[in-house]
Amino acid sequence: MDEDGQQHPIKGIFFVAGSCIGGGTISLPFVTACIGFFPALFVMLFSWFVMLLSGLMINKLQESFEEEVNFVTMASEVFGPAGKAVAWVSFLFLFYSLMVAYFCGLAQFGSLLSLSSETTLLLSFVLACYLFFQGSSVCILVNAVLVWGLVLSYFFLMKDLLLHVQVSRIYPMSFSCVYCSIPAMITSFGFQNTIPTLLRCFPRRVVSIVLLGSVIVFFMYASWLFVVLGSFPLSTILLARETGMGLALLGEVVGLGKVSVWGTAFFSFFALSTSLITQGMSLMDLFANSLSFSREKQRTLLIVLSLLPPFVFSLFFPSFFFKALGLAGGIFAMVLFGLFPATMVWLRLPYRRNYAALLATSSLFVIGCTVAGLYVGM
Repeated sequence: MDEDGQQHPIKGIFFVAGSCIGGGTISLPFVTACIGFFPALFVMLFSWFVMLLSGLMINKLQESFEEEVNFVTMASEVFGPAGKAVAWVSFLFLFYSLMVAYFCGLAQFGSLLSLSSETTLLLSFVLACYLFFQGSSVCILVNAVLVWGLVLSYFFLMKDLLLHVQVSRIYPMSFSCVYCSIPAMITSFGFQNTIPTLLRCFPRRVVSIVLLGSVIVFFMYASWLFVVLGSFPLSTILLARETGMGLALLGEVVGLGKVSVWGTAFFSFFALSTSLITQGMSLMDLFANSLSFSREKQRTLLIVLSLLPPFVFSLFFPSFFFKALGLAGGIFAMVLFGLFPATMVWLRLPYRRNYAALLATSSLFVIGCTVAGLYVGM
């Protein structure tokens, strides 16, 4: 990708929002249905705070290096070869899994065009490769346009779904399994891997971009949960979770209007597309920095490394990665975005050790919740 320099910060805010609002957004109502809206709001506030703190700490860490760095190079600098190996495995597992989820989600839209899921998957892969070959400035511009589409479809959808909200469906609460929803909520605020791209494209404005972008995501998530949990009966949501039914099809089952059904479809498409672009760009930056590849001369190789493996896994082994991400997503996310940056801040930036300790404690708590959720699910 090319060197872009300073761009308008609104593109950076959209970049952060687009990296968060992906496939996880669609799944949040299914994950939180059992605990209810208000406990989910509490979990969301905690997750937003932890991931915002993580992003700000990673930004400070990267600013402390003179050269351009990423997670792998920072881990190598601070922890040596062992830390570099752990960072590589964690990063590739987590973000290849996310990319598989985005590709598989986009493949489901083939039915709207009378195309098979395999054909739609191949089309998505080719279009993504073409877009990434144009460079980061074009990717950021296209992402901004898609985020506008995301916002517009979101408001049209909200306007229609609000008519179906029943307040009685909002109030039921259960705190007994709140911990099970924390890992999914944590990964839904995952923008930290985009920090190197933000530093390169939006120098000196990363803090404000991250703060505003994550706040927008928080309020979109909160209102999304409110209308979905209030519009659909709990039993129907649980049935949809067990059968893998999408929200658009769920809308048809319970008799929502065509506006809601198509609004959900467009919202899902824009959410998956923006996440695919932002996470794909971050993977390309990771390979470029870690392997000392030129973003111009070796762009094709960077695209192949970033997109081809998740495309192949989406085509042949999608279920494996969905299960793996569900089992260990919270652990790998907190190793990468919690324990690693907290330890590095403690060692490199002694004046910020209080923040490092808070981030490390929160990360261990999330890992504990993930392990508890795995134990209950066995």
